[in-house]
Amino acid sequence: MPPRIVCNTGPLVALSLLGLENMLAELFQPIIPRAVLTEWLDGDKGRTLPHGVNVIEDPPMDPLLMLQLDAGEAAVIQTAINQSIPTVLIDERKGRKIARRVYGLRTIGTARVLVEAKKARLVLKVAPLFETLKEEFYWIADPIVRWALEEAGEK
Repeated sequence: MPPRIVCNTGPLVALSLLGLENMLAELFQPIIPRAVLTEWLDGDKGRTLPHGVNVIEDPPMDPLLMLQLDAGEAAVIQTAINQSIPTVLIDERKGRKIARRVYGLRTIGTARVLVEAKKARLVLKVAPLFETLKEEFYWIADPIVRWALEEAGEK
């Protein structure tokens, strides 16, 4: 059974730009808090919930999270803590840093998901996917892209 993971809005957006949002459920048991669902649907009125994603109600929040992060990121971290889920899917640097350093969570981002998708043979190559994200103005730092290409055996 794939591992549970709590997902933030950014990676859902990135995967949807690639037409791969439904792939997430083939790699993980994705969970999103209601705040992430709201951000996801507000971003584009034509969006639908990706296949296999479990939506749960937002937990009561640690005030530190609400002061430092947006509602979606805060809900992702708090949900992971409350549900004893060790890994969160967040692309934003500040959210990842707080999740790791303050709460001891493992963080992964869109780049890791794409590498795992290639390893699972759900995609043939990741390089063109990163190019598409760049063309769509979804920014992933060059060192992360280089790491992902190396991990995927494309560099």
